[in-house]
Amino acid sequence: MRYRILLGSLLGFLPLTLVMAEDPLPTSMNGRWVGTSSKSVGKAPIDIAWSVMVAKQNPDGSFEGTVTYQGTRCSAKDAPMKGTFNGEELVIKTELEPKAQCGSVTYRMKKAGGKHLFEGTNRSGISGYLDPS
Repeated sequence: MRYRILLGSLLGFLPLTLVMAEDPLPTSMNGRWVGTSSKSVGKAPIDIAWSVMVAKQNPDGSFEGTVTYQGTRCSAKDAPMKGTFNGEELVIKTELEPKAQCGSVTYRMKKAGGKHLFEGTNRSGISGYLDPS
């Protein structure tokens, strides 16, 4: 009887253990967005540096930190961000300046497991990635 209770207790903690066992995000990541602008004359090439600093990670996959983004028309320097990571998809939400032109931006990237840690494409079709710093 004692073994059944002990086994039942251990099995009850198994789902919690699996959630907590998820690899945490690196606290510092950087990458680029590379592609061709569809809005500019002559389809100008784009190569934008960006970085993410994760300050706080929660067991549910949510996190907080800052984003630095050095675009030609939109930028951010240590802008507050929030995000989620479910082990497969990384979602980052932040504000870019100037707010009137750029405003809220959501980045969605998948864990790549290849050349880069995370890879994705924004709504304009520009490819981006993040790697640990």
